[in-house]
Amino acid sequence: MTEVDNSRGTDGAVVYRVTGDLDVVSAPAAAMGLEILELTRPPKLVLDLRDVEMVDSTGLRVVVEAASRARREDRELTLERLEGLRCRSCV
Repeated sequence: MTEVDNSRGTDGAVVYRVTGDLDVVSAPAAAMGLEILELTRPPKLVLDLRDVEMVDSTGLRVVVEAASRARREDRELTLERLEGLRCRSCV
């Protein structure tokens, strides 16, 4: 499940919060929602993974592709909570 926190910090950052598992089942919807949000061209985007219980290689791909797009579009992307994230089948 994913949700977008529409609040913006004083720095203008938009928060995209992912909850539950980020896996083969949920990754397509998470990726689509993130890409739609990116169409608004936020200068700063926070990918909040604090409420993610588990991620698999499909979920990691969503994160890597978001980072690639941010770099290509000269946009700041911050990842919240990578430390301690459980990874299943991330080979």
